[in-house]
Amino acid sequence: MEDEVRETLTRLLTDHSQSLKRLVETAERLLRIDKATGHMVLAVPRSYISDRDFIGLLLLSKHFAHGLGLTKKETMTMMEIVESSSLDDGIVTSRLTELSYRGIVDRTQGGEFSISFPKAEYFLEEARRNMLVEWNKSELPGENFESAESRMSPEASRRLLGQEAMVVLMTRRIV
Repeated sequence: MEDEVRETLTRLLTDHSQSLKRLVETAERLLRIDKATGHMVLAVPRSYISDRDFIGLLLLSKHFAHGLGLTKKETMTMMEIVESSSLDDGIVTSRLTELSYRGIVDRTQGGEFSISFPKAEYFLEEARRNMLVEWNKSELPGENFESAESRMSPEASRRLLGQEAMVVLMTRRIV
């Protein structure tokens, strides 16, 4: 009996490399890293990403770029975030405060910002869901998530949205 319980509970065990693998699998639906610069390249339209999520994605991509040896540090200053995001510094400050309050972003003693790795998976899933909602609310005439998705190959849909979103879409069409 105790062995069965232990075996069942081992499914919950994880380590840094497993977390990183899951994180990359989700991240590749939203972003890429430029090999030459280490900068984030969005894989989805910017209009579907909120300012808060965009800043979080910038910090996450900085973490990835540092891990790839493309940048010297994994943190960003406020000015680097403002320059990279093209957002007003007041907006960046407000969004960083939200992300920090939620534990998604850490602030160093030197005043720089980085993604909180333990919360990165949660953040990325939430950002992906938010992007799907915005895509579905698209204001293009006759354009919504289902019509855009129906023009994609099944493989492209799975890559962009993940398997679970395909199930939801398929269910919607059947109902």
